[in-house]
Amino acid sequence: MIVVAKQPLLESFDSKGNGLRVYFDWCGDRFEHRIVGYGLRRFIGFSRVKSANLLTSVAALSNDIWPYSPPLQELNESFIMSDDNYGHVVYLLGSTTYGHWSTCVEAGDCSGDSPPSLVFDVACRARRVPIWLGSSYKINRGLRTSCDGISLDLERNVGKYRLTTLPLTGTIEPIASRIDFTPLRVAIVRDFNSSASAPITLRWRYRIEMLM
Repeated sequence: MIVVAKQPLLESFDSKGNGLRVYFDWCGDRFEHRIVGYGLRRFIGFSRVKSANLLTSVAALSNDIWPYSPPLQELNESFIMSDDNYGHVVYLLGSTTYGHWSTCVEAGDCSGDSPPSLVFDVACRARRVPIWLGSSYKINRGLRTSCDGISLDLERNVGKYRLTTLPLTGTIEPIASRIDFTPLRVAIVRDFNSSASAPITLRWRYRIEMLM
């Protein structure tokens, strides 16, 4: 008997079928992920939910010490319930010679007026001061884009989406990351003081949401 493992994913949908889904793909020795948008399309006499690939994480090579995307090799799924939070989350961990990465991906709650969204919370514990830190994505073809350095708008026939950097929770530190954009690639770059001493822990947060 052949057993097909369920592919890890996380999704945020409203009651009409509009939403976002992130798929986690095992590639070589680590996880990559891709973000897919879903939107309700209306035709004459019927409607249908259509999908479009939005962003695909840039693969981290096995010999990269400070890769363009976190090198994530372990994945755990969980469901949290608290006074402040409720929903499905995915935790990922990974490491290189000089750094340990963790990522928490949380699906937004669409039960009220909130739009479908996914929030990424990333941290790196670095044994040396990094050369570069951040999360990088390939922008899939066919998307209309516009960027102001803080947010990136992505538009396709299934809907419009916005990638935004977020302030760090639980600290007084302002937004510690920025968006570096080219027509084919976008990076959420974690800025830091190159004269800082190691070991050091650096964190960045960002969200992609559907604009309703």
